[in-house]
Amino acid sequence: MIGLAVTVDGFFAGFAHGLRRVSVSGLALVHASAWTVPMTMGAIVAAKYVGHMLPMDCLPILGGLLLMLAGVLALVETFRSGHAVSAENRRIRTAEAALLGIAVAADASVAAFSLGLMGADPLSVPFIFAGLHCVLIYTGNRLGRMGIRGLADARARALPGILLLLMGAAKLFS
Repeated sequence: MIGLAVTVDGFFAGFAHGLRRVSVSGLALVHASAWTVPMTMGAIVAAKYVGHMLPMDCLPILGGLLLMLAGVLALVETFRSGHAVSAENRRIRTAEAALLGIAVAADASVAAFSLGLMGADPLSVPFIFAGLHCVLIYTGNRLGRMGIRGLADARARALPGILLLLMGAAKLFS
């Protein structure tokens, strides 16, 4: 249950990309989700060694800033293109997949750190979180791409960037 709660950001990030008509390929899913393993594993191991010496607020702030950066990049791309891009051949780029992966993994690392303080297994938890990220990013992306059909292109093009900015701001101020 904790894994689902901390990986739900992947759903919304995938949804935002889907609204931009950007599909997330299997390779991009693996790339984005793979960041979760070392980051959460590191958080669990760190919790076992340094525990209460680190401020718990640093990783949500990092995750929020990265989501906001992804939103800015989405808005820049939207306004730079000047026209709606067809759904064909629009795939998430490697840099975007890495940014998405780091952003969602940063949030999961906070929970992993907490679980590490409670003695969680550093070998199983990261793979559970990564698997959930993969499933939720894919599901959000599919639903986002299906939802765009009902929206006018002019209004929908800026929505994903704004959504990512709002998600990042929510992380910073929560």
